[in-house]
Amino acid sequence: MPPIANHHHRRQNARQRDELAFWAKLSLVVLAITVATAFLVVAAAGVMAQHHNYILSSIILVAGTASLLICMFVVLQRQHEQRLHRIFTAMAASETARAQAEAAAREKSRLLATMSHEIRTPLNGVIGMLGLLAETPLSLEQKNYADTAHSSGRILLSIIDEILDTAKSQSQTKQTHTEVVTLVEGITELLATRAHAKGIEVSAYVDNGVPNHITLDDVRLRQVLFNLVGNAIKFTQKGGVAIEIGMKTPTTLQIVVRDSGIGMSAEESLKIFAPFVQANEQTAKRFGGTGLGLSISRKLIESMQGSISVESQLHVGTAFVVTLPIAQTAPSHLPERPLTNRHYVLAMTPGFARDHLQKSLIDFGAQTTIVENRKSLVALLRAPNPSQQFICDVSFSSTLTAWAKKQHSTLPAAVVWVMMKAEQRKHNLNFLSAPFAGYLLNPVRKSTLLNQLSAFDVRALKQTSQLLSRSRKSNSWKNAKPKLAWRILLAEDNAINALLARTILEKLGHSVITVSDGRAALQILQKDQSFDVVLLDMEMPNLNGLETARAIRGNPKLKHLPLLALTANAHHEDLQACLDSGMNDHLAKPFDRLDLHDKIISVIKKTKAAKAA
Repeated sequence: MPPIANHHHRRQNARQRDELAFWAKLSLVVLAITVATAFLVVAAAGVMAQHHNYILSSIILVAGTASLLICMFVVLQRQHEQRLHRIFTAMAASETARAQAEAAAREKSRLLATMSHEIRTPLNGVIGMLGLLAETPLSLEQKNYADTAHSSGRILLSIIDEILDTAKSQSQTKQTHTEVVTLVEGITELLATRAHAKGIEVSAYVDNGVPNHITLDDVRLRQVLFNLVGNAIKFTQKGGVAIEIGMKTPTTLQIVVRDSGIGMSAEESLKIFAPFVQANEQTAKRFGGTGLGLSISRKLIESMQGSISVESQLHVGTAFVVTLPIAQTAPSHLPERPLTNRHYVLAMTPGFARDHLQKSLIDFGAQTTIVENRKSLVALLRAPNPSQQFICDVSFSSTLTAWAKKQHSTLPAAVVWVMMKAEQRKHNLNFLSAPFAGYLLNPVRKSTLLNQLSAFDVRALKQTSQLLSRSRKSNSWKNAKPKLAWRILLAEDNAINALLARTILEKLGHSVITVSDGRAALQILQKDQSFDVVLLDMEMPNLNGLETARAIRGNPKLKHLPLLALTANAHHEDLQACLDSGMNDHLAKPFDRLDLHDKIISVIKKTKAAKAA
């Protein structure tokens, strides 16, 4: 028997013995009083029979009975006090044990969070430097080694994120107002690196009928989804993994995690929720694992009064269905349909990502057409429709490259967006600027998709005049890329990470001044307020990033200075802490060149917009 169960069994036996002892003592007291009362009655009757003295016999009977009752009260009161004392002692011991358990859980979470931070910091240097190395002249063999090491580092990063999230789920949790879309899309982004390293995709879709905010235990739900999606990625060799969320009933949320993996037989599906059990011995040997993930997931779902089931077909795929009762805290309403009258042509590899993108566009009011081959895409690009835009992935790269070369510097004949994975950007730089309208990262967030596509209309007229005005000045569309040079102040105490960030930014043409703590950054800013952006590490000696941000925002001359946090603390509460301190945004380590550059552009644009407003 496990130690905790054995301890609980001993405590239950002790309580039963205490109850038996109490009732045994009470029975003895009642028996003694009954016998004494009988003797009193007999004695009183004898006095009355011999002396015919009713008063004396009554006095004897009353006095004796009163004495017995007093004795009985004293004995029972003492027994009651002893019992209360034992109860209060047990309660105090239980409270002490609970406090000790909570303290241990907090200490465990703090320790794992610290370990995660300390691992992520040097890992940022490893991944970042490997990214820079891959951009230098290398032989094919060296490039393969560098890319493999970079991919392995990314996989290690996703594992560390899971460990930290698991540690947080074991601490005390509570119901919170949760944005389901943000939660689910965050999970797909975090696990995307692991999926992409295997050559598969991971995507999420939340139906418009799901309320904007839902009250539930988001920490436990996040751990369940991490387990389910992580398992699906492990057992999927081709195709992909999808999270799909909708409303089963007005008060029941339904989450489906499906994959195109190895699947299971009906017999195997019946036993996978048992602890330390996997579908079969071959699966355990081939894929590894403890067999605890699904067992833990079921317990977590049941603790939220929900249920989980599985549907699977061997060699086809598996779907886990989770249902949860919810308390709706914001009305469920269909958003405005800002893309009404738009038509999007999707030239993408068939799969969950394409299906979810199509559903999202339809939710926003757009019409869609699927293109299955290059020949059809070429025909549509040659005959553009003003209401029509194209979203293509890099599987059509040769067609897109040929189309771009024919555009020269004139206004593009078609509006083309390129969807790619984060790790594909450095190999497809020619798709990141004109004549392409822009790029979308896979997995794509619904809000990002809408912002990108909507913002294009605002830019279109301005870009038209700009492109036409420089059409005679350039013979190559690549030369039309604007170049910006920013003055950047970087506060980073880790020498390797400081070197990495500085190298990345200087290669992009920016001017960078580095300091090792927040106090030094403040001293520079007191003398020079001409910086375009300040990058602040969260953990620094003397003055950390949060304290430095508050100090900067306390200076009226610096209240609009863009501030970006660089940190190895990568969870939602860390982002919130950054925003609360006055920073504009947060970039988790490790990051690559494009991650850093895109985030800096974003905070500068946000700051300019806020200042103009």
